[in-house]
Amino acid sequence: MPIINVQMVEGRTSEQKAKLAKAVTDAVIESLGVSAQAVRILISEMKSDGFYVAGERSAGASQHGEPTQIFEETQIKISDDETKEAVDV
Repeated sequence: MPIINVQMVEGRTSEQKAKLAKAVTDAVIESLGVSAQAVRILISEMKSDGFYVAGERSAGASQHGEPTQIFEETQIKISDDETKEAVDV
């Protein structure tokens, strides 16, 4: 069972997160040949002031807590050993 952990800055709507979960699920189904019921997605949100690079608050963190371009590169962690092997992580 693939478990996908997505970390992103807070500020997305429930509809946007549902759309992301559907797109990631579809990608896992297509690439690994598993059923939709086998895919688990965990979305963790963080405040924009909690994002640092080289010990300094990232220039990509918005002053108003809104997502900025830097957060479009969503970090995804795959937690299933079989899946890791299949996608060569």
